[in-house]
Amino acid sequence: MFKKLFNLNKLYSIIFYLSILTFIIAFGFAHNPPGGWYQQFMPNIGNRSISDIFFLDSLTGWAVTPYIDLDDTAYVLKTNDGGDNWEIKYTRTGAVGFTRIYFLDSAVGFVCGANDAFGYKGLSKSTDGGINWIQLNVPDQFVQFDDISVLNEDTIWLVSRSSTGGVFRTTNGGANWQRQLNLFGQNPNSIYMYNRDIGFISNVTQL
Repeated sequence: MFKKLFNLNKLYSIIFYLSILTFIIAFGFAHNPPGGWYQQFMPNIGNRSISDIFFLDSLTGWAVTPYIDLDDTAYVLKTNDGGDNWEIKYTRTGAVGFTRIYFLDSAVGFVCGANDAFGYKGLSKSTDGGINWIQLNVPDQFVQFDDISVLNEDTIWLVSRSSTGGVFRTTNGGANWQRQLNLFGQNPNSIYMYNRDIGFISNVTQL
């Protein structure tokens, strides 16, 4: 009889401690979601959203903000510690905004986005890690470029969903462009080129 009572008390103790352990784990998940994700924070960019993010490796990445209105500021930000800390590297004010950013290496990168009525073109290149940007020639100065695919400094593709846009390619770093495709009202806003011959385009619906 004593042995049975002892085993029963032992069972109750195990259930009690397992209940406490389950509560602790559930409480921890509520504040630290499982799967290795945790929230990171940007510096003060006026509550703007991020339109694109690109990481060269596990530590070095860049982010950009989109077009908002005719007189606003667009940002290029950079992190060197995997996104725990971000620094504003570049700003531009006017009817501008960035939709995509891509870096070939730690120095050379490209951004595309909206054009400016005062002469800003929707494609720029940096050779110092995103601190300074120079404007490149564009195939159409009256459209917003929605996406970019870069194989090297010479070979670049741009797409614009505008009815006068389409798919454009340069093989000399932007000096000259050729329109590869125009689907008018069905033009793509996303492009990925695997190599110089094989690529994919789509018209991604934005929620």
